[in-house]
Amino acid sequence: MAEIVTLPGISTPFAAGLSWRHEDTRPRPKALRALSLEKGRWGLVRETSAGTIQAGFCKPINGVTSAARIRSLAALVADQHPQPWMGRYRLSENRYWYVAVRDGQEVIPDGDRIGTAAEIERIRDEHLGLGEWTSDLEGTIDDLAEMARTRTRKLALSDLQRQLWIPVTMVSAALLVIAAASAGVVIHNDRVEAARKKADEENRRALAAAQRAQRVARSRVFPWTQQPMPSEVFRACGWAWRDQQLAADGWMLGSWRCEVNVSGVLITTEWDRAGGLAARAPGTLEDGGQKSNDSTQLPHVFAEPSSLVAAAQPALRAIWSFAQLNGLALTMAPVAVKPVLPGLTQDEPAADPWTTSQPVFTLIAPPWQSSLQGFDSVPGLRVRNIYWSENSQQWKVDATLYALRADAVPVNHPGATDPAKPLSGGHA
Repeated sequence: MAEIVTLPGISTPFAAGLSWRHEDTRPRPKALRALSLEKGRWGLVRETSAGTIQAGFCKPINGVTSAARIRSLAALVADQHPQPWMGRYRLSENRYWYVAVRDGQEVIPDGDRIGTAAEIERIRDEHLGLGEWTSDLEGTIDDLAEMARTRTRKLALSDLQRQLWIPVTMVSAALLVIAAASAGVVIHNDRVEAARKKADEENRRALAAAQRAQRVARSRVFPWTQQPMPSEVFRACGWAWRDQQLAADGWMLGSWRCEVNVSGVLITTEWDRAGGLAARAPGTLEDGGQKSNDSTQLPHVFAEPSSLVAAAQPALRAIWSFAQLNGLALTMAPVAVKPVLPGLTQDEPAADPWTTSQPVFTLIAPPWQSSLQGFDSVPGLRVRNIYWSENSQQWKVDATLYALRADAVPVNHPGATDPAKPLSGGHA
């Protein structure tokens, strides 16, 4: 159910909690009216920064008399980060908004929700099974307000059934011919239902065609060419750590995370009370008054990454050899296989010409204190985030290892068998 979100310093009210669906082309008003009978009377159509179209729907929100006054919060922020990304934003005490954006910068089904921390975490866990996510962000209502201030285009909702209302004068006249009017209503309802079914079928076929086209387009954009090299991440995070306080006003740093995004790095900290007062807690105070959390976005311009990548077996040999040579603890999650997304059939798998695995390095010292270039020697290795905690006194480097599928590697290319000769991303 949609709810109103009021952002600090922003006079425009926003709606969160819409249901979203892909559209192959901008739907006509008649099709939108038919869909609104099932999905919700209020809605809007948005074109993403990738050029795809989707529609959002919700039921009228209690206490709001006009849909035209309301803007969509998901439509505001969906293009703020490159897909696929998800974000959790704290609106008030134990009230959070969750947004999830994937193919074509579209808000996915159930990817625009308001709920408690436990409810949001359950939805997030379900969405992790959809495949790789380049960003998993956390923020506050103040972060949303800043996005609203910097983004001028805000899509308003509208009443999708407004043309179906019959004026009062016509109703009065219809009372004189009640039998004919009743018959007309039945015919009208039958036509609306038929239009709705036809629109659903057309949209189902259009969605399948659009997603096939998107898969072809995505297969030509290699994700490792859009993400910085490990040494670049270590350099940016190292600068952030050097400026990080370990204690402030009776509060001790409990954990620290540096996460890569398109604008630079996001620093997320958790603090434990060590004699200080709640009034002096850094960031946002949590329930119980003993912990707080804070986040800061640090802008950084990364150098262009290498396009080199290896086939699956040479990539596996390269990363384990690197860990063994440098005495690093390494764990490898299984190769991520994308499940079928909503709207796709089992005979239309969303397979990319590459695979991804999730290596995690455990270090006793910050990675920027060692050779920055060492991690770069593993083709296709990209760092997602770096994490440190006071309890463990260890550093964890969460990464993604990209490798080409066997059927995507030219048989006569040296990189198919020789880990010392990785493939260039342009040869996939």
